[in-house]
Amino acid sequence: MRGLFEIALHRGWPTMAYRLLALCKMLDKRLWAFQNPLRQFTILKQETLVKLEGKNATVDRLRDMTADEIGHMIKHPRMGTTVKNCVEQIPAISLASSIQPITRTVLRVRLSIKPEFQWNDRVHGSTSEPWWIWVEDPDNNHIYHSEYFLLHKKQVLAEEEQTLVFTIPIFEPLPSQYYVRGVSDRWLGSEVVCALSFKHLILPEKHPPHTELLDLQPLPITALKCKEYELLYPRFTHFNPVQTQLWFAKEWRIGKYVFQQKLGRSVVELTGDVTPDMRAIANADVIVTTPEKWDGISRSWQTRNYVKAVSLLVIDEIHLLEKTVRVIGLSTALANASDLADWLGIAQAGMFNFRPSVRPVPLEVHISGYPGKHYCPRMATMNKPTFAAIRSHSPTKPVLVFVSSRRQTRLTALELISFLAAEDDPKQWLHMPEAELTLSFGIALHHAGLHERDRKVAEELFVNQKIQILIATSTLAWGVNFPAHLVVVKGTEYYDGKTRRYVDFPITDVLQMMGRAGRPQYDEHGVAVILVHDIKKHFYKKFLYEPFPVESSLLEVLPDHLNAEIVAGTIASKQDAMDYLTWTYFFRRLLMNPSYYELEDTADDSVNKFLSALVENAVTEVANSACVEMGEDGMAVTPTTLGRISSYYYLSHLTLRMFNERLHAGCTLPDLIQVLADAEEYSQLPVRHNEDIINSDLAPSLPLEVDPHSFDSPHTKAHLLFQAHFTRLPLPSTDYLTDTNSVLDQAIRILQAMIDVSSAEGWLATALRCMHLVQMVIQGRWLHDCTLLTLPCVDADLLSFFRMDGRSLQCLPELLDAVRGERKVLNTMLGDALSPGEITEEYVLIIQVTKESCGFKRSNTKAHAPYFTKAKDVGWWVVLGEMDSGELLAVKRVGQVRSSSTVSLSFYTPEGLGRRIYTVYLINDAYLGMDQQYNVPLEIIQSDISSQVNTEVNFDGL
Repeated sequence: MRGLFEIALHRGWPTMAYRLLALCKMLDKRLWAFQNPLRQFTILKQETLVKLEGKNATVDRLRDMTADEIGHMIKHPRMGTTVKNCVEQIPAISLASSIQPITRTVLRVRLSIKPEFQWNDRVHGSTSEPWWIWVEDPDNNHIYHSEYFLLHKKQVLAEEEQTLVFTIPIFEPLPSQYYVRGVSDRWLGSEVVCALSFKHLILPEKHPPHTELLDLQPLPITALKCKEYELLYPRFTHFNPVQTQLWFAKEWRIGKYVFQQKLGRSVVELTGDVTPDMRAIANADVIVTTPEKWDGISRSWQTRNYVKAVSLLVIDEIHLLEKTVRVIGLSTALANASDLADWLGIAQAGMFNFRPSVRPVPLEVHISGYPGKHYCPRMATMNKPTFAAIRSHSPTKPVLVFVSSRRQTRLTALELISFLAAEDDPKQWLHMPEAELTLSFGIALHHAGLHERDRKVAEELFVNQKIQILIATSTLAWGVNFPAHLVVVKGTEYYDGKTRRYVDFPITDVLQMMGRAGRPQYDEHGVAVILVHDIKKHFYKKFLYEPFPVESSLLEVLPDHLNAEIVAGTIASKQDAMDYLTWTYFFRRLLMNPSYYELEDTADDSVNKFLSALVENAVTEVANSACVEMGEDGMAVTPTTLGRISSYYYLSHLTLRMFNERLHAGCTLPDLIQVLADAEEYSQLPVRHNEDIINSDLAPSLPLEVDPHSFDSPHTKAHLLFQAHFTRLPLPSTDYLTDTNSVLDQAIRILQAMIDVSSAEGWLATALRCMHLVQMVIQGRWLHDCTLLTLPCVDADLLSFFRMDGRSLQCLPELLDAVRGERKVLNTMLGDALSPGEITEEYVLIIQVTKESCGFKRSNTKAHAPYFTKAKDVGWWVVLGEMDSGELLAVKRVGQVRSSSTVSLSFYTPEGLGRRIYTVYLINDAYLGMDQQYNVPLEIIQSDISSQVNTEVNFDGL
């Protein structure tokens, strides 16, 4: 019977599928569908059920009644509570939907599912309740989308709303409505229907035609008319048809590496992983950066000359998204390329939008669907078709197999090896006999969890065709360029830890993976084999052959975006914000596809009201985070200190709101670690399948407790990763190592913001503890650990060797004192286990602060931080505070001290007379145990009020 139900569901028969599912549940429960659903509870007696049926008491009616009313109705007051409890435990959900037209024939549906029942382990089990969700067309009696949905116990207890996003087709003339039906897989009487009304739906405008590929004679490279340029392309003699038609446009794969290697230009990488010094950036000819990093930098363009000096901007992958700046946008085929061109100010003559089929190497695409509602078994059924595709389409040429996770790379490789073992030549994919393990079968793995050295080996072997098969996660499609003859996309879903279920890859990711098929100059055609869940086959058949429109994502980050512009001075009022929005890509798409952005009509009044509401809500949201202040007239907006900090450090306003609520003068170190982990920037940290169990196993090994009910939270995982980093605890998997790197990458700027917030409030102790937390992150140590462990190659077992005159040395300053100018002292202690160059920095404050090199060679400006993710220059904070009151008076960040410099700290003199003792703190931003503090006595005497303004103290020599 279940098989018949799934056949009906697969063929899109809503009435038949509904009846068959009801029949399945009737057989399971041994009940008729017309009987009262409360008969599914064994706790209720027969006579009570008969009375309820006699009164025609439906479940909906009983939900609206109190226990006393039910007891009075069945003339059994004590049973009223029992019946009411059973009614509340019948699985029920509420549905709310919104629709967004992507094209004139495809709608995106966003379905919100909220549980509305009480969980009881005896009734529902201890895991989840399954539901079937489908969209049906009542006029044509057809199902356009269906999926199996699990409502987990924790989601029900927390009354947590879940969101499903899927696409359905739409046809003209528009039907009046579709229905979204939710039906419990196990419970009779548990169902809900939600209408998708198309009454106010406005379909987007039709897209302009594509650029036709002209039948031109291929252009020889001699057309460059420059021998030096011709030498850049030794592998071909003519440009391909697209390059010929564009003439000056080059294939994107080539342009990314010729600058430095062949043109001798200075290239600087400016990304989250690499931040060069300002001198290198200023002297660079080419800056390669990410949109996020460039957005953060360009927010302060007035003070950064290299931003103003840009004369050419090349935007690669523009589909992901005046003056003398030229713009070149590179993208896959788009449905609405004219909108992008109009936004960028590119004339029609400069826009080329070819069809997806126009490629240097023609692409042959095969799409196959596979049944199965559970992900892992479905992936297992795709292994044999993957092997068959390799045998059929690329028995000897390079093959890329894309999978969703690191675990799937391993499982797929092992399955392919098992199939090879049954072949006459199991080493047929190997072209390098000395390889080992999976490499010995000509198969390599590639994912972020591998050591960089191992990834490089796999890449080089594949590029040099020593091995034939590379199994990789989808990120490889974006990160590097390894074209192959055949690309197999094994599944188009990945596990989303935030929603705790498998979701679809963005269509752009699938297109990017397909784009790796076909090697220019080697293949006459490429082959892409897409293996998908059978219910999604028709969707991919449509969109893999049609261009996809690009819509704006501005609304998702509008509050942060407006805050940045308010801080930059671009926006000073709500009217300025309205005007600003009219210059965005969002505004162009709003008029072209209004229903996508929930605009009811495109009349001028409606558009103005819509934009006004957007601005009002965004500004209010930022104001609630204390990042902006509104003027008395309700229109002017000015940035606050928190807003400037948010913009400067590229942090969400929600993070600053949390700082404003939770930071205070008495924050302890554990408090600050919790605040750091709860930053909004960590809300997208992946919590993969079953990682909540791993987190619960990891927590007892760490010193600080976390909420035992939140092990599936990304913030709890970030908290545990910080603790494991400070403890230097071995991590349970390579996934956790990658996640730790991701967490640490963002930690410094979040902590810098915490320091700035604490300093602005004058919280001396909190600011100092935040600085110590920076040291802990850089060194991967707890604050209370012995600072000698900072030294390279030194662990706890070696601490007993650090002795001088019969006593143990306890910290780095004592060791510095002991070995000053006598390197042989270190050799006597530890031999060659210690690198003397790492302990050559000391700062002494007399009247001035100076750096002494202890007679060794000039030290490296980079900190020794083997447990941090990137190179870190050594810097200092100079803090002036009053210890008695706990007030921070002034703070300044100082970079690397090379020889001598002067630092000035300005502060307001106190109002009271008499003797005051202030303290100067020198806090190192990379090393634990190198901090110093010095008292500065002040005598406050009577003076006229005009002189009590600002006092400046100079510290020479720092």
